[in-house]
Amino acid sequence: LIANNYAINPPFPKDATLIFDTSAQPKNFDFVAAHVEKSNTLVFRQLFMEDNDITLKPTDKMLYKDITLTKQDTIIAVLTQTHYSLKNGQ
Repeated sequence: LIANNYAINPPFPKDATLIFDTSAQPKNFDFVAAHVEKSNTLVFRQLFMEDNDITLKPTDKMLYKDITLTKQDTIIAVLTQTHYSLKNGQ
């Protein structure tokens, strides 16, 4: 996945390459890709587990809302690596 806009800033800069592992077991505070059944959308959020609740929180709370996962939703993959240039535009 390529971050082609600023919707996931911070902590991932524009044009960062995000590498996911579909076999990784998600842990608290991991960044994950998930399918939300109600809206039939794929989202990228940070995972927070508390008691029996799993909440996906966006990096930009001004643009997006928290999502509490239901049994119909699926965590597809866990972010394992990011690659990006420290020089702007390269």
